[in-house]
Amino acid sequence: MNTSLPPATYLSYSPLLRLLLPLAVGIGAGELCFEQLAPWQTVLLGTAVGVWAICGGWLMRHRGGSGRWPMTLLNVAVALSGCVSAMTARNESVYVWPSEPQTFRAVVTDVPRPTEKSWRARLRLLDEAHRDRVLEVLLVGRERSLQIGDGILLHLRPGELPPPRNPGATDFSAFLRRQGVSGSGVCMRGDWQIMSARVELTFREQALLRRERLMSAYRAHFERHEAAVLGAMTLGHRADLDADTRQLYAHTGTAHILALSGLHLAVLYGLYQTLVLTPLRRRGRRWGMLGVLVGWVGIWSFGFLVGWPVSMVRAGVMFSVAQLLQLFSRSGRAVHGLLLTMLLMLVARPLWLFDIGFQLSCVAVAGILLLRPLIPMPAVLKKPTPQERKSALTKRCAWWQLSVRAAGRWLFELGAVSLVAQLATLPLIAHYFQIISWGGFVGGFVAIPAAYLLLSGSVLFALLPIAREWLAVVLSGVLRGMETVLQGVAGVPFSVTAVRWSWWLTAAVYGVLLFAFWHISHRQMFSRRTLMFRSGVVLCGLVAVVGFERLPKTTEAAMLRVYHTPAALALHVVEQSGQTWLLSDDDVRTRRSLFATARNDWNPRGWRVNSLPLHRLFTAEGCEKLEAELHRRKDDSPSVAFAPRVVLMRNLRCAVVCERLSYAFPRRPLEVDLLVLGKGCTRGLKHVLHFYRPQRLVLAASMSAFYREKYVADAAAMGLPVHDVEQKGMFEVRVK
Repeated sequence: MNTSLPPATYLSYSPLLRLLLPLAVGIGAGELCFEQLAPWQTVLLGTAVGVWAICGGWLMRHRGGSGRWPMTLLNVAVALSGCVSAMTARNESVYVWPSEPQTFRAVVTDVPRPTEKSWRARLRLLDEAHRDRVLEVLLVGRERSLQIGDGILLHLRPGELPPPRNPGATDFSAFLRRQGVSGSGVCMRGDWQIMSARVELTFREQALLRRERLMSAYRAHFERHEAAVLGAMTLGHRADLDADTRQLYAHTGTAHILALSGLHLAVLYGLYQTLVLTPLRRRGRRWGMLGVLVGWVGIWSFGFLVGWPVSMVRAGVMFSVAQLLQLFSRSGRAVHGLLLTMLLMLVARPLWLFDIGFQLSCVAVAGILLLRPLIPMPAVLKKPTPQERKSALTKRCAWWQLSVRAAGRWLFELGAVSLVAQLATLPLIAHYFQIISWGGFVGGFVAIPAAYLLLSGSVLFALLPIAREWLAVVLSGVLRGMETVLQGVAGVPFSVTAVRWSWWLTAAVYGVLLFAFWHISHRQMFSRRTLMFRSGVVLCGLVAVVGFERLPKTTEAAMLRVYHTPAALALHVVEQSGQTWLLSDDDVRTRRSLFATARNDWNPRGWRVNSLPLHRLFTAEGCEKLEAELHRRKDDSPSVAFAPRVVLMRNLRCAVVCERLSYAFPRRPLEVDLLVLGKGCTRGLKHVLHFYRPQRLVLAASMSAFYREKYVADAAAMGLPVHDVEQKGMFEVRVK
């Protein structure tokens, strides 16, 4: 497939682009405005059918042709179809589960992920009433091993996927919903067991089970860390990667080699083309066509083996289109292949538009196709002319020169492709992860050649069991050398920069890139003064957007928050000046739970979060230490005070109980605005109300399900408003 395109043809005219853009707009509207448009889904469907009928009638009457109004109607029809398809996909993932606990038969349909005391598994239900529905379940108890294909008998009450419960937290429910998961639940120890009877597996589950067998071979010949990295790089098995490994590759800008994509498929197909396809083509056209068909089957077989991640789907469809064109001896434009691939993927799975793998994969390939031709090859490294090759037959030293030039040309191409891919994906990575990895522009020169060697060696490792011992030594050496260099890159000061990056800034940066690309490709149409003026206006706009994003969001009023942190109660006191205090008994686990909140909510607001131990709040001596800590860290007088089990903020009184209260009742209960109950409070609500008279009850997420249900029922019987953080998410109250 031809990739050296005239840049002007990309944006000036492309029928696929004119279909893709309104389809993406419609899908975005259907997903983001689902709640508002859901009652009108039938009306939208009827309107879409009517507009399609009008477009079809006009085309049949005029025998083709084009015009402004027909194209406008076509764009409207495509946008409405995208909106309806996104809403339909959203409705399919919504399922009403029974309100009472039931017994289910299920099968493990994906790699189970072990936690400290449980398994987090994705289960496909086998019962007729809920057949093929997928649940994300936490199975408490790790006494038994669990793997793909195991039949499970479990008793639980499944529920809907929980929304984000803290501000700025990652929306895992949307991520799971796009992967076909319909609900979630927790199954306690003793409520589940592995069935001895064999269960019928789907084709995908059988492929993943074979992948597990290859992973067993990795684990038998490599150390645990090396097997995890090789499994992620060659088989898409990322469950064994630890947090330090993920951070190393993320901070060096090489995390893409751990996610199967076009790079991995290009390496494998290049190896197949060198060893099999090229010799077959030399034997004749029929043999060449047979080789192309075998390669096509190999691409899709490998995709099924690794479970078809989104980036792999994009690469597989593009390679298939390229092979189809080769089969019929046609040449095609690579950018049109990318647009066709995106169009087919969004028609099949509309919600893939919001998948980060889809976005990064498509943007990286688009950047390579659009920006790489703008970087000229140095004259010293250009391919030799036929005269130079002919002279090299008589001069031995000339062969060395040609070899050096070929190696330099390969390194330059590698660096240019890595540079434009990093540049194209930088705004998206900065938005999703709030970091810019400057080391990525250097790490790619080491990681990509090493990935070529590791992928090629892994193919030999799978095909030659006799040579696995020797290949394991070689692959381990390559992997260790690569990670040693990456650790050196990560250790360089300022190799990673933490940023505050919003969607507005992402759109502005991509607008600047498109502006630069379009003007470079059309530079002969404009004078130098016009180009300078337009460039200045665009850069000023970008600087204005960056400056606006850098401004800290002011705190409108002081507030008190109770976060959803299952490990321990987290009470956040926020003053209007931006000084904040986070009270928790387990600061490490609390900070880990609130990592996304700190990145997406605290940092943009400019909050300075100070940690304080919550257990000091329960004694008079501890309260004195807390107030001394407040005065030590703050110059002016704070608006927060502490009394035993009470936080005072201006006119707000908040009582916190995380222990069993005694039977020494006070003469009368203390009037408070809020009463926060956490783990450790096991007395009945009537007992607690002898100490405090609240206007509202707040139940922390750290409280067990038994006591939470008990307090909710007692509060409902007494007519006391209650906010359950486990069910409703973070509690926030503003203090005037």
